[in-house]
Amino acid sequence: MNIGLLKKLQIFFLKILKLKSFKIYEHLQCSDLIYPNLSKKNSINSNKIFLKIIKSLNSKQDILKIRISKIKIGDLIYDSYLKRYKQITINHNSVEFRSYLKLFTDLFIFWENFFKTHKVNSVITSHSVYSCGVLARIALKRNIKVFTPNVNFLYQLNKKQHTTDIEFFKFKSDFKKYFKKTKKDCLLKGKQSIEKRFEGNFDKNIFWSANNTYKKKVTKNNIFKKKGFNILIAAHSFSDAPHVYGENIFPDFKEWLYYLGNLSNKTNYNWYIKDSPDYPESNKIFIKELIKVFPKIKEIPSDTSHHFLKKKVNLLLTCYGTIAHEYAYFGIPVINSSINNPHVNYNFCFHPENEKNYERLILNAKNLKIKINKKEIFEYVFMKYVLNKSGYLIDLNKFFKENSYNDLFNFKLYEFFLKNFNQDNHDIMVKKFDDFVKSKKYMYKN
Repeated sequence: MNIGLLKKLQIFFLKILKLKSFKIYEHLQCSDLIYPNLSKKNSINSNKIFLKIIKSLNSKQDILKIRISKIKIGDLIYDSYLKRYKQITINHNSVEFRSYLKLFTDLFIFWENFFKTHKVNSVITSHSVYSCGVLARIALKRNIKVFTPNVNFLYQLNKKQHTTDIEFFKFKSDFKKYFKKTKKDCLLKGKQSIEKRFEGNFDKNIFWSANNTYKKKVTKNNIFKKKGFNILIAAHSFSDAPHVYGENIFPDFKEWLYYLGNLSNKTNYNWYIKDSPDYPESNKIFIKELIKVFPKIKEIPSDTSHHFLKKKVNLLLTCYGTIAHEYAYFGIPVINSSINNPHVNYNFCFHPENEKNYERLILNAKNLKIKINKKEIFEYVFMKYVLNKSGYLIDLNKFFKENSYNDLFNFKLYEFFLKNFNQDNHDIMVKKFDDFVKSKKYMYKN
C-alpha cells in the first residue's frame, strides 16, 4: 500500500517532465494521482477484517466466498493473486498468499473510505476483474455509474452485470428480439466468419490470438494410438482470470486438470492435452509436470493443426474456451466445466452444473448423444464475433490490415487514431456517448 521515498521521487519527476503515461494523463485532464494509504484508524479496521477472513479460510474454495461490507470480492482476490505472482493455484495457508490478502484487504478499506469521504460521480476502470474490480463493486453498491472500455465495446456495469463480456447470457433472446427480420443474413455472416477462421488466416474477430491453429499444414503426429476413444483437453492460460465470467465447477485450472488426471486413471480412454501457442511458457512447464503425475495424459504439440485433430478426437473438454463452438461445428461432443461459459445459451455442447454431473458425462462419453444444430453455432458466432466488432473509437477492420494485436498497446494505435480523426464523426460520437452515459444500457455499440 505505502510507496517508498525512491518511488515517490520517481513519480514526482515523471509528472513534472510529463514522461511515459503521465503525458496521456495530462491530455485526459487528470489533475492528480491517488496513492492508497491507510490512516491509523482504517489500518486497525483492516487488520480486524483480515484476521476474521483468515479464520474463515479452510480451503481455497473459501477464498471465493470472501465478502467485505457485503460486497463479493473473493473472485477478484483469487484472480489478482494468480496474475500478480504468475501462479496456477493458491495455497491459502502460504505466507505469500496471506501477505497478498492483507494487501488486498487494505486496498478495499482504503477505497471504501475514499467513497465515503469524497463525492464520486462516476468510475472508469480498465478491467472489471483483478484489483480494478474493487473500485467498480464499491461504486456499484453506492449506485455510482461505472464504465469499463475495451477496444470493441464500452460497458456500463450494474449490480447484476458487474463484469464485462457477459452479454452472452442474453445472446439467444437478443438475437430473436433484434434480428428476427434479418435472421437469414445474420446466420450467413456467422457461417462465413467461422469458415474463414478455419481457412487458417488471421481472424480479426479473435485478434488476441496471433497463431491460428487451423492452418492447413501437414502435421506429422504419431502420439495418437491407433485404436480407442480419444479425449482432448483444451488447456487455458492458467493464471489469466479463471473467474472472468463467474465461478466454475473447479476453483482454478490446476484443480480442474488434476481432477481430470485422477479421472483418467478410472477409464480406458486415450487422454491428450493441448496448449495454445499463444500462452506463456509457464503453461508449458505446468503441463510437463501434469503428465509426469498422470502419465495416461499425453501432450499434443501446441502448434498441431485442428484440421488434423478433428479427425482423431472423440470428445473435447474445456472450461469455457472458444474451441467449444469450433469443435461442435465438426460434430465432436464438447463438455464445458462451467455454466458461466459463453456458449451456455445454446445446445451444441454440454454445460453440467456440478462436479457429479460433469463426471457422469465424461464416464459415459462413449454413449453421449448430442444433436448439433449448426444454425445455433452460426447465430452464436454472429452475436459474439460479427456484431459490432468493428470498434467504436477506431475502425478495427482497417487497423488490422496494417497492424498486429500488440500494436493496440503502443504508439501505433495513437498514430492510427490521429491519422483517421474526423471532427464531424467525433462530434456525432460524443453525442452518442452522452446519450449512453445517461442511459442504463450495459453496452455501447456503434
